[in-house]
Amino acid sequence: MRSHRAGSDQAAKRLSDRSLSCRRQPRRLPPYRTRLSDRSLSRFAAWSLPAPWLREGVTSVLIDNGIGNVNESGSVAVTPRESTTFTAIASGPGGEARGSVRVTVTEADSPGLASSDIAALMEALSSGKIKPVFFAYDKADLSEQAKEILAENARWFRRLPGAGVLVEGHCDERGTEEYNLALGDRRAQSAYQYLLELGVNPRQLETVSLGEERPFESGQGESTYSQNRRAHFSARQP
Repeated sequence: MRSHRAGSDQAAKRLSDRSLSCRRQPRRLPPYRTRLSDRSLSRFAAWSLPAPWLREGVTSVLIDNGIGNVNESGSVAVTPRESTTFTAIASGPGGEARGSVRVTVTEADSPGLASSDIAALMEALSSGKIKPVFFAYDKADLSEQAKEILAENARWFRRLPGAGVLVEGHCDERGTEEYNLALGDRRAQSAYQYLLELGVNPRQLETVSLGEERPFESGQGESTYSQNRRAHFSARQP
């Protein structure tokens, strides 16, 4: 009887020690996963408690700065006017644990800045400072000359971040309409991907294939066809 009581006392002591240890050394939440919406102050904070915590019986999760009690996993939209740190507190029988995320608010580009960038881009396009790139027959890979032109174009695009750029893929009249639309898309994508490698913001760029629909030169023969196999650039609203 004494042995059984001693064993029970030892088991109770182990449980008590484990609970105290949990209180002394609370687990920490991993950082939230955060997703920022495009060109908006809205932010989404997402969280998910690790499986070991759930097994230990988390009874409540609270997020500060006005969010309040939340479920064990989920997401919530927040619109802070200034950069703010949000902290989640998970509580249970073994104590509590905390995790935080910093939501940084930056000033959006003003309409005036975007308008001036678009005007500057249109001037650079009309004056020939930003040039198209040309492709060999039935090809979408960039020549060394095309890469040099794109490097100069990229300097303009990086200098005018408020201006959107449409990258158009064009073909000559040979081939079916469907084939040329696909080829035009590959050409636009080749130019687009190289501009990204050169540091142009992907939000600034958009691609479209026009196939053979809008030739730059009329007629037949290689001198005409070579002018229509191109990636062309135009201004768009970002």
